[in-house]
Amino acid sequence: MLRADLAVTPRFNVFGGYADAPEISDGTLAPTRTVFGGISWDVSDPLTLRASVAHEQRPDIRPRDIRSRADRAVLTMWYIWDLSILLSTLSLVIMLFLIARRVLQERRSKAEADQRRQLLTALIAFTESRDRETLKAAILAVPPGVAIDAGFEFISLLRGEERDDVLVAFDECGLPALVCRQLERGDVAERIHAAEMLAALGSEDATARLLSALDQDRSREVRIAAAIALCDLGSLPLLGVALDKIGVAGQRSRRLIELFKRFPRSRFNELAIHASRADAVPFIRAAAIEALARAGGFGFAAFFAGLTGDASPEVAAAALRALGLTGYAGAPAILASAMENDDWDVRAAAAESAGRLGLPELAAPLSRLMDDEVWTVR
Repeated sequence: MLRADLAVTPRFNVFGGYADAPEISDGTLAPTRTVFGGISWDVSDPLTLRASVAHEQRPDIRPRDIRSRADRAVLTMWYIWDLSILLSTLSLVIMLFLIARRVLQERRSKAEADQRRQLLTALIAFTESRDRETLKAAILAVPPGVAIDAGFEFISLLRGEERDDVLVAFDECGLPALVCRQLERGDVAERIHAAEMLAALGSEDATARLLSALDQDRSREVRIAAAIALCDLGSLPLLGVALDKIGVAGQRSRRLIELFKRFPRSRFNELAIHASRADAVPFIRAAAIEALARAGGFGFAAFFAGLTGDASPEVAAAALRALGLTGYAGAPAILASAMENDDWDVRAAAAESAGRLGLPELAAPLSRLMDDEVWTVR
């Protein structure tokens, strides 16, 4: 018998062997040759997974008459045996491939973590020394993906001259061009991330690339990300134009509220005009109301009060919640009336705002809602 074991990694082993020895079969000693092989994977100290396959070859020592009667059955069994060996070999190959893939992924992840740590260390050192050439050498020494992700995370922590100096180094190393390429050719998640990074990097052609993505990208979520980035850069088109490019049919993305919250105060009137349009999509109107309530403050309280009786329950509910955030002199009467509305979402929004404002005169109508037929309102 001959056997060989090979340790591919500290936890992964491959073994194989050959044996040539007589064995007893049906009371008769028959020479038998065996070839075997397999793998073992040490998942943890007490657990090891092992898979193996073996093939035996021995002469047929049965009498002729028995062999002639069983030839067809034996042939069928041999076919089944060969098929089982084939399937076992195939599963072994697949397992080897998956194990090798896992090992490579772990090594790659470890290498990327080390490279990320080195770059972050160089960026921290740059904030003290301002040695741009050393920083550029550190950026170019790591893969572009690592440099982009680590750099984007780091610059979000910086302000003022330090941030400007790091951005200049990134630009000289060509990182904005790599981000633009990712915005055009990456998958959906990569394109969204690229839009956010372009806004942070603020390169010369960032606005043009983001406008192109807003106009042409096939994913609605990417178009919303491009609009948010353009808003951060102060280059977002008029709200109506931007919404037409994003697409409003069936729109239910909560990221629209994030976009509206990024609007500068000088453009709040655009949100108010769109929220008051009866022909606009109710969800987008409600999103504009919520953004105005959180960013605009008490100045829009009267505007929200006027929308509490809107024909769309979704818009009316959003206006009621906005009153709960801003407050309003006529809020008690408006909320008490809304608690008797036929739509449960409106009644729930009124109850929520009443609880937030803490007005004692609303205790009685709130008590009646404890018997509401809809559990969400209760």
